[in-house]
Amino acid sequence: MTEHICDYCGESFATANELGGHVTAVHRRDQLVTDADSILDDIQRVADKLGKSPTAKEMSEHGEYS
Repeated sequence: MTEHICDYCGESFATANELGGHVTAVHRRDQLVTDADSILDDIQRVADKLGKSPTAKEMSEHGEYS
């Protein structure tokens, strides 16, 4: 079984979804995204990595912004 470890605090989770929920709830709740270009750049980065337009789930797994 693969462990999914939080880059911010080192806590481990059984699934990528649990990790993504943790990061969003605990580490990103105070971050406000005000620059649309940052979001678009992140989507493009993930698209380049995957070789296709990412789904919402893929953005949650691979992107800075979900």
